[in-house]
Amino acid sequence: MKKRLVYLTAHLVLLSSILLVSATQALAYPSFEASYRVTSNQYSLAPSATIQHQLTYDQGEVTSHMNASVRLARWEETSTFYAENGQLEAGNFDMYTRVILRRRNYELATEDFDQELPAYDRQSAIFYMATAIHDMEPDQIQSIMLVDERGLADELVIDLAGFTEMEGLKVAEVYFWKTKKPAEYTQAYLAIDYPGLLVFAQVHGSKGEKLLTFQLLDWERL
Repeated sequence: MKKRLVYLTAHLVLLSSILLVSATQALAYPSFEASYRVTSNQYSLAPSATIQHQLTYDQGEVTSHMNASVRLARWEETSTFYAENGQLEAGNFDMYTRVILRRRNYELATEDFDQELPAYDRQSAIFYMATAIHDMEPDQIQSIMLVDERGLADELVIDLAGFTEMEGLKVAEVYFWKTKKPAEYTQAYLAIDYPGLLVFAQVHGSKGEKLLTFQLLDWERL
């Protein structure tokens, strides 16, 4: 019951903020800070972690930064892209990971990918979903070009199955798969009413196994 109240309170705060922004038209996408609890069934050594997320919007330029630390591992990534009137133009993406003494750092510019479809990295893709899903009809399909942290691009298919209710929230049931491996699809339940902010997300594999759960712990506008 307590968890349900937390979700409902967060949802009401989101709705009031969206209405306020629409009324004042002061900012198209207000900046915010948030924290999520991520639970994974894939990694037994680190079954859960807290992700800190900061998104800032300044005259069309969006910077989204996420980071998390768990035991001997650290991960952070930053994406800078442009958003005006619901249209996104992805820009630069930087990712840093460290597991014990092994470090990796990736940098890429999605503008380097000359594709017919718009190219997004992970964070600009999350931002894009908030608008795309709410503009789609059930059983409608869209495709985008998703660039991963290694700089590899692949077409990502987004199939909106419909809407349902989970944890007291209205969520979209969406299927994702990459065209290179269509059999390896994922099923996700997403609540992204506010651009870039994951209110709730639950991801399942192609065999129905639950892989990840994102839960919004706290957030505030900047």
